[in-house]
Amino acid sequence: MFFIILSTQKIYIKNLIPMNKSQKIELLKVRDISSLLSDTFSFTKANFKSLFTGLFYICAPILLVYGICSVLFFNSYFNLILTNITQEINENSYVSNDYSDMFLSIIPNVLFFSLSAFLAMSLVYTVSLCYIKLYKNNEEISTPILWIQTKKYFGKVIGSQFILLLATIIAYAVCFFPMIMGPIGAIFTVLFFIIFIFGLFYLYIKLIFAQAFIILEDKGIFESFKLSYKFTQGIFWNIFLFIFLMGLITSLFTYIFQLPGTILIYFNIFMGFANQNSSGNSFISLLGSALTGLGAAIGYVAYSIYYIGLSIFYYSTIENRTGIATNTQIENIGKTEDYDNSSDLKR
Repeated sequence: MFFIILSTQKIYIKNLIPMNKSQKIELLKVRDISSLLSDTFSFTKANFKSLFTGLFYICAPILLVYGICSVLFFNSYFNLILTNITQEINENSYVSNDYSDMFLSIIPNVLFFSLSAFLAMSLVYTVSLCYIKLYKNNEEISTPILWIQTKKYFGKVIGSQFILLLATIIAYAVCFFPMIMGPIGAIFTVLFFIIFIFGLFYLYIKLIFAQAFIILEDKGIFESFKLSYKFTQGIFWNIFLFIFLMGLITSLFTYIFQLPGTILIYFNIFMGFANQNSSGNSFISLLGSALTGLGAAIGYVAYSIYYIGLSIFYYSTIENRTGIATNTQIENIGKTEDYDNSSDLKR
């Protein structure tokens, strides 16, 4: 359904959204962590209108789907919690088989919520990096042009994300294989989980620029994995520190947007617990779920700042290693001096 929405989506903004040339930020520039953070927010501020206008028009359909799925998921999830609480305190209504039935009942909502979240995050990621690519190439940035670029790379981004997700699921499932060995298998299971967690952390950092190579350098999926793995050599902990700080900031934005709905939901759970009512107040529950879903959708758009930061980190690292911008400036200075000398000779 989502791909039908993408293929038939109309873009209503036809006028170009010009960049503010006076505020143009040089991407190829050597930066430390503090400069990376400050330039990320400076870039976001300078390009706020054009960036988030494009995000809104391109990502609105999937974010709407994600918002609806979020409402269904949060409503069923917190109703499940409230029902479990009231069953625990009311022995007459407690039925042991109800737990598995109730958990099974929310599986469809969990699946739709997870799928829509995966698509929404991938689309926001693609739009953000396509914007950076147009900006870097000094091309005109408009919503229609941004949409064309997004369609070009979205399939590759989805494919790369799916491969990583599938590999993670398979590795996670392997951790349970030792359980067939009996009690001793539990020891190996714990060991496998430790290896899995550290391996996941390591590969997440090593492959974090795969999508950047797909979009910014126009590479294939598997080639991007290899390039990202090599690109992160020598800067592993710098990457970790930067994404940790950016993750905290963007997560805080998301939490703020979700806070009103979360307060309502937990208030409803508390009132249901106090009144021993398994359904609580259905209106408050639905309203809280709706606000939480809306906050989550807005929070996903805020994650564009995180991806902008990754792109700036990428170009900063390239400049630090190759000195492209510095060499260009030196060449331009040399050309200017040659021109001045030739002008003096003519005089």
